[in-house]
Amino acid sequence: MAGKGRRSQRPTMMDVARLAGVSQPTVSFVLNDRREVSVADDTRKRVLEAARELNFRVNRTAQQLRAGKSFALGIVTDAIASAPYAGRTVRGIQDAVRELGYVCMLVDTGGDPQIEEDGVSGLIDRGIEGII
Repeated sequence: MAGKGRRSQRPTMMDVARLAGVSQPTVSFVLNDRREVSVADDTRKRVLEAARELNFRVNRTAQQLRAGKSFALGIVTDAIASAPYAGRTVRGIQDAVRELGYVCMLVDTGGDPQIEEDGVSGLIDRGIEGII
């Protein structure tokens, strides 16, 4: 339990492994969906149940550091709020990149060149994979 004034820590793969009665690498294989590694169905179910019970969430920052990729794309536009088709366009982009494990970050410049420059620069500073 977290003491007064201390943040509760998020559960780790080791916590999931202890609850599921498996090794930490097994948890990693299951939660990262590494299908080339053989894990028994019963074991996979125990790991997934333990992760749910602990409200475990994969640490995307750690994954990004290991992979050397942000798994994020930027969308920079000047009229996303006022264009009648814009929502469908953004949704289409998001749907396409989600299948590849990416998320989108949106910057609406409102036609201001300085916001555009700052937005693009900010996306690049955050290690964005590409900008649309």
